[in-house]
This record gives sequence, structure tokens and C-alpha cells, in this order.
Amino acid sequence: MRQFYSPDFTQIDGETAHHIINVLKHGVNDVINVFDGEGTSGSTEITEINPCPPLVKLRLLQKEKHPPQDFKIHIFQAVIKPRAMGLCLEKCTELGVSRFTPIRCERSFRQKISRRHLEKIMISACEQTGIKYLPSLDETINFLISIKDWKKEKTPGYILSCGETPFFLRGGVSSVSIFTGPEGGFTDRELEEARKVGLIAVSVGDNVLRSETASIAAAAIC
Repeated sequence: MRQFYSPDFTQIDGETAHHIINVLKHGVNDVINVFDGEGTSGSTEITEINPCPPLVKLRLLQKEKHPPQDFKIHIFQAVIKPRAMGLCLEKCTELGVSRFTPIRCERSFRQKISRRHLEKIMISACEQTGIKYLPSLDETINFLISIKDWKKEKTPGYILSCGETPFFLRGGVSSVSIFTGPEGGFTDRELEEARKVGLIAVSVGDNVLRSETASIAAAAIC
């Protein structure tokens, strides 16, 4: 059964409520599964429905705490066009990525991205797949700052670049960080700075991939 996002297990509003009421045709006394994005899910009973503005009120029947992921993936994703950025976060969420950090590179798309829109995409992906932990989404930072932040994490780190050694993970690691560049890739200067701090340059295939495809492929390999 599909789950729905409700941080406090008491109500659901907005587009999700509209979907529950008008598409799935749920009514009062129906039981639906919800999750809070922090590892807790529960069964709830619909106690009240308001069609306009859409609002579904809930009564918690039972809840369950789920263990966190054993393996954590942190994607440092260069800012790309909004539609591609949304696709990247959607599919990477479905594949189990636990954290996203948007980064601005020398060749990054310059338009400001909507954080709220990206959060809604990640929530929808969790609802569809049954994932109980909503990935964290950091504020956008400069690439040079991001590689310094990564160094403090002390996790294995890889930067995607065409023509490098194929990407694979050695056993025995519990987390990994992956840097994906914009359309056109990282500049030579950025790759040089990345290597200086210890990032390993790798590729995810022989073909030149779109930025969003590269992140999705790397997450799938993990």
C-alpha cells in the first residue's frame, strides 16, 4: 500500500490531500499509511475530509520506528536546469541517496533553483517507493567550499569525469560521497582542486552522460 507524508501524523494538505480525495477516492474511516520522513511510519484512520482547500485529518492507530540505512550516499550535484535537477533528485531518492548538496560550478546553470519544489519531488519519491527516511537537502554552495566540507566528513569521495577509471566501491565502507558536474563537466581547474583534497576521479561508463544521468548511474552502482 502506498504511504503518504505527514510529519505529525495528524493531517495531510495540499496536492497530496487532493490526490487522496479526488484521485484515490478515500473517505472518512478509510485507513492509510503515513510516514514522517524521519524513520517512523504508521497506520492512520481518516477522520475528516475538506475538499476545498484540500485537507485530510487523521487519527493515529499505530506506528513503527524503522532503523536507518546501513549505507549512506551523499550526492554533491552541480546545479542544472530545473527539470533535469528534479529528475536527478527523484531517481536518486528512489535509489536510496540519503543527502543532496547542490553545488555551483564554473559551468553551472545560473538560474536559482526552488528548494521547495525539490523537497516536494523527494517527498513524492519516498511516498511512491516506501522509503521511510526523507533525504536531507542542503543549501546551495560553491564547488570549492563543497570539496573542503567533504574533506571534513572523512568519507570515501569520488568526482565524476569522462575517460577516468570506471567507478566501483570497495567493500567495508558505510558511506560515500559523489560529485557530479554540470553540462560540460567540471573544468580542469576544478578537477585539479578536487584531486588536491583527495577526491578520486572516476567515470560511470564510456559514453558522455547528461549530468542527471551520471548521478543516477553512480547511485545505482552504489
